[in-house]
Amino acid sequence: MKPVEDWPTDKRRTITIRRAEQESDLSRSTINRLIWAGKLRSSKVGSRRLIDYASFEEVLGLSQSSAA
Repeated sequence: MKPVEDWPTDKRRTITIRRAEQESDLSRSTINRLIWAGKLRSSKVGSRRLIDYASFEEVLGLSQSSAA
């Protein structure tokens, strides 16, 4: 099975904070502020915090619904 990072973007359901930093050029602290403000949905899996990818796209204005 391919690692999640190798999946096409439209198939992802979650994204790590590190990957969100790379894809958006936002800092880790900004991403954490968005999570704690309730603008980014996330969950903990063990010690990892995973961000809901649809929520990530909405915050960045990348979702297809905002393009319409």
